[in-house]
Amino acid sequence: MSAGFYRKKTDTELQYAPNFVKHKDYTLAKSDKGLAEMKETYGWKWFDTDKAAYEYFQVVEKLWTPERIALLDKMEGQEKIDLLNTKDLTGDKIVIATELSHV
Repeated sequence: MSAGFYRKKTDTELQYAPNFVKHKDYTLAKSDKGLAEMKETYGWKWFDTDKAAYEYFQVVEKLWTPERIALLDKMEGQEKIDLLNTKDLTGDKIVIATELSHV
């Protein structure tokens, strides 16, 4: 995800709309002026990056999704270690692997 409208769904999940949000009571569009200064509207707010949205809403991104685990199962060697050492947004390492035998 990148630039777009974001809204906090849960402590680990954001909703994302890249171009517009349409509701019976309001419409938010990418073409609206002043997106950077826009206040939250029904929980939605524009961000230029998903990282900024995660930080603003204080949401911890789920790193270990089923897709990521499936990808990990196909990897070997240093590539697998590098994926395991991926940092989350707080900078804490989820797993520290220095040798493949620790994986």
